[in-house]
Amino acid sequence: MKAVLRPALLCGLALLALFASSCDRQNEDPLAAMAARYGGERQMSLADYYAGAEGIKLKIKGIVFDIDEARVPAVLDAIGSSYLAALPFRIEKNYKQGGRKDRIAVVSSINQFALIKALGCGGRQDKVSNAQVIKALKAIHAKQPIRIIGAGRDFVEFRLLEKPSSWIDIAQICAGVAPNIINHGAGDLQSLTREIAALGGATLWWY
Repeated sequence: MKAVLRPALLCGLALLALFASSCDRQNEDPLAAMAARYGGERQMSLADYYAGAEGIKLKIKGIVFDIDEARVPAVLDAIGSSYLAALPFRIEKNYKQGGRKDRIAVVSSINQFALIKALGCGGRQDKVSNAQVIKALKAIHAKQPIRIIGAGRDFVEFRLLEKPSSWIDIAQICAGVAPNIINHGAGDLQSLTREIAALGGATLWWY
């Protein structure tokens, strides 16, 4: 009788342990999980980072961590596919200057345009308001869905999720809200159009 009960008891204990482990994963903070998986030791809260970098107090819960520039696209895709309730984006691009890494931020589920509003993206010197930036991004999104993959006080980076019917229409909206990408970049609208088509998206930036 004891020999029969022992396997059944062990099986029951194993099932209980599996159930407890499953509950722990369900209750796990996804931001904490991402920090542990991708952030290593160099990580901080989004609120602390943005208050120090831009002097803006954010109420959005999030994390920021350093990462090699070459790994950014893959990590953004990995986080986006593994954690559907999270929005990952590059918040700082350092172009490897001084050996510095880029920084990725991850926030809990939030509309991407609400994120742009919260970050205050725009150009003070260029006199481009946050509202103008959001309007332009929504205009592009209406033509072809976009995904915000980078954002900070003075830039927004997006990726087109599908090929648009007219690349030049996308380029015109981008140039209209961020003239710097032509004046200090592509040089003319045709070149900008080819650049956006090649990259499948664009980075808008301001002074």
